[in-house]
Amino acid sequence: MVKRCRQDQFTEQEFDADRFNLHAFRETRREVVVVFVHGFGGHGYKTWANVPHDVFARGYDVGIFDYRSGPRRLMSGARAAFDLWVQQLRRHLEDLEKDYKHIFLVGHSLGGKVVEAVAKEILTARAHSRKPSSLAALVLVASPRAGTTLAPRILTALIGELSLLTAFSPYDAATERYYKENVERANIAESPGLVVLPAYAVVGIDDRIVQAFSALVGIPVRQRLPLAGGHGEIVKPQEGDEALLRILDEDVIHARLEVLQQADRESMHSENRTVIINQPSRSALITRFLTDSSGMDWEHVYNEVRAGATSGGLLMQDHREDPIAPVDAVIAIHAADLVAGMTAGVRKSLAVARSECDKWPTLTVSLNSVGETHALATEVLNEYIAGEDITGAWYVSGAPNLSALRDNLARFLESLRNRDPRRNTLPMRPRQATDAIDTMRIEE
Repeated sequence: MVKRCRQDQFTEQEFDADRFNLHAFRETRREVVVVFVHGFGGHGYKTWANVPHDVFARGYDVGIFDYRSGPRRLMSGARAAFDLWVQQLRRHLEDLEKDYKHIFLVGHSLGGKVVEAVAKEILTARAHSRKPSSLAALVLVASPRAGTTLAPRILTALIGELSLLTAFSPYDAATERYYKENVERANIAESPGLVVLPAYAVVGIDDRIVQAFSALVGIPVRQRLPLAGGHGEIVKPQEGDEALLRILDEDVIHARLEVLQQADRESMHSENRTVIINQPSRSALITRFLTDSSGMDWEHVYNEVRAGATSGGLLMQDHREDPIAPVDAVIAIHAADLVAGMTAGVRKSLAVARSECDKWPTLTVSLNSVGETHALATEVLNEYIAGEDITGAWYVSGAPNLSALRDNLARFLESLRNRDPRRNTLPMRPRQATDAIDTMRIEE
């Protein structure tokens, strides 16, 4: 049974025999819980330092799973039982599914293998069930997915769990084969014939225990997230270092929920399709604006240009005014220096744009950078597009100032309108995957 700890502030608790503590807000029910699983010889709380506390402070319930492995197991006299740990955690997660809509699993080192194994168990059990899993994503932190050469086989007789860490073990091959054949690990809404469970790999740049290849194998390129530090350092950040926290909050949780919420909106739109088609004829282009917390000036220009482009019976409408309508264009604007550095906010905008394109192949994306380094930022964005398998039409523009940005946006909206002049006379309707796609990319 899960030990439930209702709290206003995160406070560590002793583990009972079931080794799972749930830290939940006392008054407000949450839909999201983040579950932490430590690695070889680690401890439920000590492995992660202040990370669970900081995640709780950002408004998420937190689960901590503790299992005895390595020296801790030898000192306690317990036997090595990887399958037992997996089944124990599975029972806890199935208990959590009664209360939570989204469960994010975060595993460090050997804990990453525990996380992948328990997810495999749950997905296999649900393969022929109508009840979907609440698992939202896996975050594998410095996890040796292809083993490590530093796990000596000679000691596996004494420390049995080391056999799971040896390089290129049969266990790793079987696990990778299952995920490759049955699971879509990219952050998308759906994939025909596969279960969607995004997987992210966090790798320490200075990790001398788990090689980058082992940590990253099988993980989608855009979900490979490097951190400065060694194997243990990246899960014990110094005070003021929020790099891992930002990855969990922005790159994983927010990005995943954004995709799921968009899928829900599109499902609602599909259910109401007949009503929409039978409404009086009207013409509109739906645009979606993306930026980061510093983008207030960009949004002002976006709204100004959009209002100016509303003429001749064609409405330029922001998707927030009609959330269930399909989006025609995504407009992302960021400061050029942030784009050049590919910050978390920029990566989030790119992930959202890709998600929209996965659902609506006729979507057009406008990526804009503003500032003195806009030429460099344009190169970075063009390299990103060239290196990714993307759908839709992607435009890249750079501007040294707000005036130039205004001109770029005006040209983009004009070209968007001219691509389908029939919109002035046709009623608005949901787009189909068979609509014509213009895949031209423009570089400025």
